[in-house]
Amino acid sequence: MLPFILGGALGGVALAATQYGLKKFFDDKESKDDCLYDNVVPCQAVENAWLDFEHMRYHFPLFYSSILSQLQNIIYETELLKTKLYKTSITSLHTELSKVKNLPLEVKMPPYIKLVDKYTFKVTNDDVKAIFEEQNKMLMESKQYIDSKLDKLTTIIPNSNDYLSYGEDDKELIENLIVLNNAINDATCKTMTSDGETLSRDVKKALEKIKTIIS
Repeated sequence: MLPFILGGALGGVALAATQYGLKKFFDDKESKDDCLYDNVVPCQAVENAWLDFEHMRYHFPLFYSSILSQLQNIIYETELLKTKLYKTSITSLHTELSKVKNLPLEVKMPPYIKLVDKYTFKVTNDDVKAIFEEQNKMLMESKQYIDSKLDKLTTIIPNSNDYLSYGEDDKELIENLIVLNNAINDATCKTMTSDGETLSRDVKKALEKIKTIIS
């Protein structure tokens, strides 16, 4: 069984199935006391686990009232790109990896974090905007990279579902995809800044790891 680990506020909860696990994780956030919309948007308005931020921006403009107004548009863009990445490429990646036994690393689930706790910037200078531009570029390139490797992955697994039986190139491919998945979690599901002005050390390290893999 693939060792999916759910971190963050909920602690270490093992989730076995991938598509079910990701959807179940976000479905669990839809409660009055612990809503993914940070208790501003009525939770019953959430149509499904994968949020449509364009829809949300139109209907619930007050959601980001505690986030600097100058950053709201680019934050919407970031979250929409992130949602698309997790809904499509990463879900497909998890599905394929769940078929493989004896994986060398844990495939981690995204930790839960309220968006108002994630985007705590106090300034809106060019450096801060550049941080979001870089992250958005990373999200798009990560999706392209994962999509380009999924075809190869789907040809490996039918021959054998045991990682230990794979050749070195196939092992490297799978390990890189797991490292990338975990780094994307760290880059997109943690507080982005500790001082309100610069990128946090953990997020910066995660972005550097992603660049190394997809470059």
